Amino acid sequence: MSKVKILTIVDMQNDYMEGGPMAVNGAIGLIPVINDLIKNGEYDAVIATQDWHPSNHISFASTHNKEPFSKIRVIDQETGDEDILTLWPRHCVARTFGSAIVDELKKKKDYIYVQKGVDADDEGVSGFSYMHKDFIDAAKENKEVLILDFVGVALDYAVYYTARDTAQYVTSINAEYLVSVNVLEYATAAMNPDKVYELYSNTKNINLKKVHL
Repeated sequence: MSKVKILTIVDMQNDYMEGGPMAVNGAIGLIPVINDLIKNGEYDAVIATQDWHPSNHISFASTHNKEPFSKIRVIDQETGDEDILTLWPRHCVARTFGSAIVDELKKKKDYIYVQKGVDADDEGVSGFSYMHKDFIDAAKENKEVLILDFVGVALDYAVYYTARDTAQYVTSINAEYLVSVNVLEYATAAMNPDKVYELYSNTKNINLKKVHL
């Protein structure tokens, strides 16, 4: 049985690095770790997600004349349910320096780019995309083993929701026997480290890998 490996690099953008408005502690230190994964040549494709927000994005505190990290109530457009939205500093505005993938990552021209949070009313935390879906569908159709590894920032936000939505899709088409969803914790950084294990322990079919084997 053939095997395909895909690496997804989540939101390694300038605004999430040290000095940026959404700086994640330890994010800049992930660059050499991720570069080592890429240069080993074990991945058949690399997907890179980007926050790609309009200047009036729903998640920006400035859009609502609120302070960053305050919370508001919003209505989920798909379910109609009320939700609590945390408001962030303005970040990763499309086509700005802050939205660009950090220069130090290798082989950027070869990445498959997935941009999220493009619409003003779409929070766009998850980077699960048609590309992930296509790889999963192909694995099931061709009876291939598919390994999906996720790295980047933040472990407790975009990395988590991207991996969660991927795992849920895998389950929805009964492909768990072929597809593994792995978050490489050693190649991620969290905004709230204390939140990580509760999140992942309550989510099925995501493997949280602490060390590089």
